[in-house]
Formats: sequence, structure tokens, C-alpha cells
Amino acid sequence: MKRTMLYASMLFFFLASWTGRYTPVQLDMSRPDTIQSEIRGEVISPGIYEIPWNASLETLVQEAGGYTKAADVSAVNPASQIKDRQVVTIRPVTDSDTGQVSIGSATLKELTSLPGI
Repeated sequence: MKRTMLYASMLFFFLASWTGRYTPVQLDMSRPDTIQSEIRGEVISPGIYEIPWNASLETLVQEAGGYTKAADVSAVNPASQIKDRQVVTIRPVTDSDTGQVSIGSATLKELTSLPGI
């Protein structure tokens, strides 16, 4: 009987010593509420913006004031999700029929399509 009481009291003290040592981690606290992303190119106000976590490209474009008239909106997916620290570039529309190409944003194929190059 004494031995059983001894074991019971040892078990009690062992379990009592562990109380307060375990603190559960809340996983929803590890995700930030906002992210920062940069948008360049054919938007009204290019720059770095803080947008909600899990925001779409359309949200980032709205923060930047919208597209300019020269923006090639057919080349972007407005529903695509933006990641933290992502840089997005909105390209201008190129008119290959008239031979006009933007030197700053043209691809190698567009540059070599120009006469004399």
C-alpha cells in the first residue's frame, strides 16, 4: 500500500511539473495580414504598395491608379495571385504593323524585326 501511494504521489508531482510548459502555437498568427509588392510599367503610379495577403493583380493595379492607355491588358491575368515582394511589370502595346517598337521594353525578336537592324 505504501509503495502504491509513493508511485501515485510521484506520478502526481511529475504531471504537475509539466503543467504550463506546453503552449500551443496558433498557425493563423504566422501569416501576415498584408504583403508588399512592386508594380512597374504602364500604370498610373508605379511603385511599391502594401496590399492584403492573397490579393490579386487587379488589386495591385487599382492601388497603382489603374492602367495607362498604352498598357497591354491582354497580356496580363488580373486574377493571378500576388506574392510577397513580387515585382510585376505591365508592358505597353507594341504595334508591329507600323514598325513602332518601344526600345526600353522590346524583346530581341521585336528589335530584330525593325528594318536595318
